[in-house]
Amino acid sequence: MDVTETSPAVRAGMLNAIADELTAAAGELIPQAMAETHLAEARLAGELKRTVVQLRMFADVCAEGEFLDVRIDEADPGFVLGPRPDLRRFNLPVGPVLVFAASNFPFAFSVAGGDTASALAAGCPVILKAHPGHPRLSALTAQKVRSALVRTGLPADSRWFTTRTPPYRCCATNGPPRRRSPVPSRRAGCSPGSPPDASDRSRSTANWAA
Repeated sequence: MDVTETSPAVRAGMLNAIADELTAAAGELIPQAMAETHLAEARLAGELKRTVVQLRMFADVCAEGEFLDVRIDEADPGFVLGPRPDLRRFNLPVGPVLVFAASNFPFAFSVAGGDTASALAAGCPVILKAHPGHPRLSALTAQKVRSALVRTGLPADSRWFTTRTPPYRCCATNGPPRRRSPVPSRRAGCSPGSPPDASDRSRSTANWAA
């Protein structure tokens, strides 16, 4: 199953499940973030809460469905300019979104941050480059995302959500990403779509259905 084939209601449930997992795992996530970033506990606790709020906000947007901007013009054989066919329009996902995680926001602009949440809410697969400043936290967060998907009955082995943790050379997918997150990194690696070299192919890429 591709994320673009799911309904907004399904994606809303997915985002809420991820928020639940992150909230329940705060006791694991915050100490790991402190160890890798050296940020204060209160600062990280507040940022994790912000991340959960972001996920739930996009879940609400999904459930409402207004972002689809659906327009329906029913057929009208008596239209003043001549017979008008049934015309329908709505927004579609643009395709894979490449997200670069930030160093100074290990939750809100990282694996399950706002860029990821907005892309998944719209039905776009995500390719995420984890930041080298907190690789263990990134892997732990991705694990919680996967748990949320399994709990909601979604396929955890699909390519909805791909993360790359250091060491790495590049992020690659079966086509160039259509959008990029606005959070760059000094170690962005090679350009999207460039093939990895032999040493890079030997490293594992984890795929989760988020």
